[in-house]
Amino acid sequence: MSTDRIDQVDNAGYIQPFGLSAKTADAPGFPMAMTLPTSSNPTSNRDLRLRRHADYQRAYAASRKQHSREMSYFCTRRDSLPPRRLHPDEDLLLALTRGPRIGLTVGKVMGKAHDRNRIKRRLREAVRLHAPLLAGLPVDVILHPRRTVLLLEWDRLQREIANVFRAVRKQCTPASAASATIPAPAPTPQS
Repeated sequence: MSTDRIDQVDNAGYIQPFGLSAKTADAPGFPMAMTLPTSSNPTSNRDLRLRRHADYQRAYAASRKQHSREMSYFCTRRDSLPPRRLHPDEDLLLALTRGPRIGLTVGKVMGKAHDRNRIKRRLREAVRLHAPLLAGLPVDVILHPRRTVLLLEWDRLQREIANVFRAVRKQCTPASAASATIPAPAPTPQS
């Protein structure tokens, strides 16, 4: 067994480092920084994920490939997609996912499995931190990172994700909402 895993959750909802019991964590003098509270946020990373192959294919078909410095991406509004026949179990899932859904595609060309997994972990965390930029938009976004994301500084990766999400928001915001936020130019007097 590995000693660097964090996988035990006690009754109070705190994650205990592997090998430490709740008794050890409650002992006087034990650093409380070792216990991390679990997320009580109902919208977790799982709610933001684009999961089904059919949803990926619909997003690819309904959008064009966009490019940024470190990745390419596809984005489309779900309300502009043609309706599809849902399984009864999917109706509830679809009702819960009104906001953005984000998918990652990291192919074998990106390197060995450990490299691809590291790219995905880094992207998932950056997406989680910047997901509020897309809050309320019913969009599907698919990110295709370049291999350079593996060695990219964390701050630059976060800025890249934030820039992509701002571009998606600008592109996928309805024209009526965009025109409501931009004031109309003042009429020029005709002489």
